[in-house]
Amino acid sequence: MTPLGHQKLSSSKEKYIECIDNLFLKLELAYHYQFYKVFGTDDRLNEGKKLWAISLKSFSTETITEATENVIGAQSYLPTLTDFLKACSEINSHNGFPSVEEAYIEARKSYAPRTEYSWSHPIVYFTGKKIGWNFLDEKDSRELFSSFKKIFNRFSLIHGYRSSMTINNFQTNLDFQTTSPFKKDDGDNFLVQRLFGNINLVEQFNPLLRLDLEFKNSLKFLAEVKRDRALSLSLDNNILTESFGDEFILGLGYRIKDLQFRSRVAGRQRTLKGDLNMKADISYRNNITVLRNIEIDNNQVTAGQTLWSIKISADYNLSQNLTALFFYDHNFSKFAIELLVLSNKN
Repeated sequence: MTPLGHQKLSSSKEKYIECIDNLFLKLELAYHYQFYKVFGTDDRLNEGKKLWAISLKSFSTETITEATENVIGAQSYLPTLTDFLKACSEINSHNGFPSVEEAYIEARKSYAPRTEYSWSHPIVYFTGKKIGWNFLDEKDSRELFSSFKKIFNRFSLIHGYRSSMTINNFQTNLDFQTTSPFKKDDGDNFLVQRLFGNINLVEQFNPLLRLDLEFKNSLKFLAEVKRDRALSLSLDNNILTESFGDEFILGLGYRIKDLQFRSRVAGRQRTLKGDLNMKADISYRNNITVLRNIEIDNNQVTAGQTLWSIKISADYNLSQNLTALFFYDHNFSKFAIELLVLSNKN
């Protein structure tokens, strides 16, 4: 191996190590206490980085970086190594996304009306429309393919559902008799074998729909809808507490690769080189809690709020071990009870 080749290998290895360091830094900033609980000491952190670096070595640094952003944006809990490997694999498989060659051939073979054409994936239609159907029909294949490839990068649609049911406590009904299963109590209710105190049901569409689009010019667009509901049934007083929420998120991002600027540290001039990642998200969430009395058919809104959030962030890799992060978060909300009172007055 030539010295140049050896230098290239060392540079690639250094870039991979820097990618793993940035991965753990972003996980630390996003998950705080969960992260410290798992990687609370230097020894655990170093061992964790080694394990993750070995397990992720088959993926490129671009895939790892993209998977980090996807996981942080989609999960409210610290991902396990298995979760992260799955996120990287989904990116490599393009989430059912056709290859560039397949998409190009499909666009060339399509015919009008193209809005009614049976596309393998919506991104093929939108990319062909952006390039221009006349351009696709007239230009040389090599030139067309080059133009198509410059625009076509990534388009993913994600849907997730999670639910859980828990029974907090139950006890055996001593009045129940297997020989008389249809026996009733003084209130003319059938006696049951077990008495349940509280039952909880939680449903989450996380997300209900997530559209993640990235162009070759490093511009990113995100649109996401989340929905969740929690039910708590208390059989001691026949009260059903229902909490549900809807959340809508729009985001834009842009990455400037290999941005350089000069600085003087300790009187010595240095040239810094790294990627500048910029991201802006706006979200709207509506939470409502309703108390339902099953016996008298009475429903009351007891809590809830409408929450707007604006988040702007930018991070830059100053060195292998140091990343500068700038962010601005602004939240403002209005309580649901206040909104209902004003509505009733009007």
